[in-house]
Amino acid sequence: MLEDIGKLPWVRRVHKRANCVVKLFTKKRNARKIFSEYSSIVLIRPSGTRFGYILVVLERLARVWRSLEQVVVSNYWDDWSGSCKSDGVRVKTIVQDHSTLPSIIVVISIMRPLFSLLRLTDREGSTMGLLYEFMKRARVTLERGAIEDALNKEK
Repeated sequence: MLEDIGKLPWVRRVHKRANCVVKLFTKKRNARKIFSEYSSIVLIRPSGTRFGYILVVLERLARVWRSLEQVVVSNYWDDWSGSCKSDGVRVKTIVQDHSTLPSIIVVISIMRPLFSLLRLTDREGSTMGLLYEFMKRARVTLERGAIEDALNKEK
């Protein structure tokens, strides 16, 4: 179910952009060092086979977004030789794009209830009544998010 959502073009684009940012800050030692000056939270990049890894990556990224914004405008970033290379320029563009964080939050708000439902089905003691009730709540949450999105777009 989560994989199907991840195949939607706009979700895939959000995921691809998030992976680009996370990859730079987890693979490049100097970028990671600069980031650690602005955040005590470490970016993680779990295996693609981990259940719900897209959600894990996006939630962590959303938590540190303000720090990322500070990093890409800092003097440390400008002094780092990697900031002028294609990956550094792309990450700076992604972080400074005002639509990136809201897109991440929308994907999280869609995936979180479904992720919780799937985890609940895996637990011992899950009854059909409990799962049905949780599915109803997940649906209400998703519908409310869709309505709020439509209202925000009208403004």
